[in-house]
Amino acid sequence: MSTRGRERAQVTGVWLALSALRWLAALPVVQPRIFRDELLHWQLARSFVTHRPFLVSGQVVDYPAVLYPAILSLGLHGANLHRAFHFAQGLNALMTSAVVFFAYALARELVDHRSALAVAVLAGLAPAGGYSVFIMEESAYYPLFVASCWLGWRVLVHGRWRDALACAVALSLTYFAKPLAVPLVAAYAGVVVLWMLSELRDGRARALLVPLAVRIAPVAAFGLMLVMRHALTARGADATQSGVVLGRFYSEELGGALIPPLKPFTAVVLSLALALALGVGIAPLVSVLGGWRARVADRRRLWLALLAIAVAAVYVLAAARHTMVINRAPKIHERYAFAVGPLFLALFFADAAPLGVAAIAVASIGIAAVMARIAYTALPDNTWVNGPSMTAAWLALTKVGSGVVVGLLLGVATALVCLAARRARVRHGPMALAAVLAVPLLVLNVVWYAFVYRIQGALEPMQHTIAALEALPPAARITTLVSEDRDPMAMLSYYGKFWLEDRLTVYWTGTAPPPWYADSAGPAANAAPATRATHLIGLPGVASPCAGAVRAPLVTAGSSLPVELVTVPPTACPR
Repeated sequence: MSTRGRERAQVTGVWLALSALRWLAALPVVQPRIFRDELLHWQLARSFVTHRPFLVSGQVVDYPAVLYPAILSLGLHGANLHRAFHFAQGLNALMTSAVVFFAYALARELVDHRSALAVAVLAGLAPAGGYSVFIMEESAYYPLFVASCWLGWRVLVHGRWRDALACAVALSLTYFAKPLAVPLVAAYAGVVVLWMLSELRDGRARALLVPLAVRIAPVAAFGLMLVMRHALTARGADATQSGVVLGRFYSEELGGALIPPLKPFTAVVLSLALALALGVGIAPLVSVLGGWRARVADRRRLWLALLAIAVAAVYVLAAARHTMVINRAPKIHERYAFAVGPLFLALFFADAAPLGVAAIAVASIGIAAVMARIAYTALPDNTWVNGPSMTAAWLALTKVGSGVVVGLLLGVATALVCLAARRARVRHGPMALAAVLAVPLLVLNVVWYAFVYRIQGALEPMQHTIAALEALPPAARITTLVSEDRDPMAMLSYYGKFWLEDRLTVYWTGTAPPPWYADSAGPAANAAPATRATHLIGLPGVASPCAGAVRAPLVTAGSSLPVELVTVPPTACPR
């Protein structure tokens, strides 16, 4: 086998090994946990299987991220949806781990095969890769994002039309995996402007026309794609569209202040930056604090550094604003920013100089001070799902209750990892450096997966109730009656929509506006005739407004939710 063939086989082997590990790690997770996102992607994928594409809850949706559910649908053929769920996790693992190909390709432009392979492995170990256990579009988005960055960097450095075409295709595919590709295009365009200004210093403006056209071509092609997509997509008024989609991905995003209140906004920005640093093993981001003379001397490294910083800054700021707009309290969402990590990994392994002691000291003290001040913003109650890289710190905060202590622990960890990385690079080379960086990433992965496994136990009563409903005859039409968004019926309703699909209707009887998962609303007495239900399920007493309804036992292997199931005779519950 040739040297190139052997190298390709090794990268492919890393991909398959990481995919197998991710899939095996996902198997204990048997339920979705990130609603509304997972329900949306699951229903879109199922709509491809049933030959009714782009339908969610029976309504046409205008949602551009169709690439992920289209791929996911390959594993959803069959009657056993629980088996399909695990098969989907396998597809997720293959997609997420495919980042190794593009991380390797980027690093290989700058370093030897072994160092590039190390970058690929570390990119595959990103803690946020744990999202592959869920039905989340990040699985397809992550590798495509890194591919877009790699090709964008090639266009900046080489200025070739074939790279520009490939970059435009990659950006479009990334957009159809997750609309969050738009800030990447904006960041790339900003770096192109920097390139143009640097070239104009020589005073040869006319000679720059063709090189500038090549570099701006991916942006123009992406803009043309957006125009064509919107022109070809049929859209109706919001009332005729799925609120699950428009309410979550359009209306709320466009609302709110352009710049949220500065103090909480800054806290979220710093939290996201810290999550990004932890997600690449800390040292690669710390290294950006120094070594700029060497980068300036190497044109390729310089433009990779500028692209990485620009993309990271745009995504951290955009993600921080996003969370401030759609959440009542400031929260972090690492999954909006983590994909930029491989750029810093590639840059770190390409840097010739070791980490500076001054940079390590500044980063360690800064992280300790920042975390001590904003621990309760960086580590809110839902950190385990929104910031996998922060889960270990969050668990520490729940134990010690002191942001100062957690900050000091993070500061010490930063110093130890960076000093170990510095020593490994100087004395033992890139493989030892990769091993040092892999340790914190593996620890963060293990902590996150272990915590996700532990909280699965809280879902057992809901799982038993769902199993009892699945055992009803296929022709049964089940309606859940929900009056409060926090009662057991709320949880049963959105899990029921995931597993029972069209067999289940959610009927809202509360005084507040209906939540996102409700299909219809009205008085409890109208629930059965309005939804043509054969069975009603709700809190104890659900049969009282429905004369003639008969309570049916919830026969399961274990304890169920504190709810009642009733059978509705055809002549019962008149309007």
